[in-house]
Amino acid sequence: MALKMMFLLPYEGLQLESLSALENKLKQECMSDMIGGDHGFLMLVLSSGVLSTVINKSSFGTVFSYIFYLVDNLSR
Repeated sequence: MALKMMFLLPYEGLQLESLSALENKLKQECMSDMIGGDHGFLMLVLSSGVLSTVINKSSFGTVFSYIFYLVDNLSR
């Protein structure tokens, strides 16, 4: 929940720290267990503007994949 709240703040540094924490969490846990109904996170990423950061930085590859899984799941 705290990670999601950080995306609402207008500070890029905090958003990058949140993305790094999410990247580490996704690498430690099985991504398929987390996929399903977290459309709130998808809306936060789309509205906060961090999507361009995720796309442009190769260090957020797992977050990038997770976002695409969410989009795919939403489109079904």
